[in-house]
Amino acid sequence: MNRRALAALLTLVLAACGSSPSPFEGRVLMKGQFLDAVLRYPLNGIEVCVEGRDDIPCALAGPDGKISLPVPPNLEMMLKCSMPLHITTYMTMKTPTESFDVGVFRLLEQSTADLFSAMAGSPRDDTKGILLVNAYDDFEKREVRVAEFTAAIEASAARGPVYGAGAAFPNPSLKASTDGGPAGFYAVPPGDSTVTIAHPSRACAAGFGWPEAQPTRLRTRVFAGAMSTVTWVCPP
Repeated sequence: MNRRALAALLTLVLAACGSSPSPFEGRVLMKGQFLDAVLRYPLNGIEVCVEGRDDIPCALAGPDGKISLPVPPNLEMMLKCSMPLHITTYMTMKTPTESFDVGVFRLLEQSTADLFSAMAGSPRDDTKGILLVNAYDDFEKREVRVAEFTAAIEASAARGPVYGAGAAFPNPSLKASTDGGPAGFYAVPPGDSTVTIAHPSRACAAGFGWPEAQPTRLRTRVFAGAMSTVTWVCPP
């Protein structure tokens, strides 16, 4: 049994004996569903953890790909999502003060992520990470992508932005986003990074990410051999 699982079990045993407060006291409940990004099937058994917080037990999804995870409010966290055959993906978010539903998150298979890297002109490098920048016209559904935004990050050594075209495939010749896919930065050095987006006609607000004073800027963290994501909403 690993350390995190042992800590969770001990906490539950102490709570049952009346020697400790509930492990969920002072926390909000996060719900969500995880699907394969291409075929849209539920990711049964995906493990979802708060990176760097061994005191927060991980959640395992059932056959429907859904999880429930008690987390502290007002926490800037990287939600680590691990699933065999899929690239480890970190969702960037700050938790609200009340229980919330993050909706649907989609993960790429590792082979697809490798293909995207190659198409972007940056073959897979497990010492670096990938950062995807999403913008949707509706934050709750997150189905219609926003075209014509541009993105920039402070990691000058990264490859990108490379914008997605049809079926989200990266196209290095594009100068702005399309409604076919996100913006991607490849071979990004691990560590904290700030992302900025701009749109010629829409006002964009922060969705998933660590907020800055300007709504067009979000902070995140990149991990070696993994993918991190940030999201904006830019309504019509």
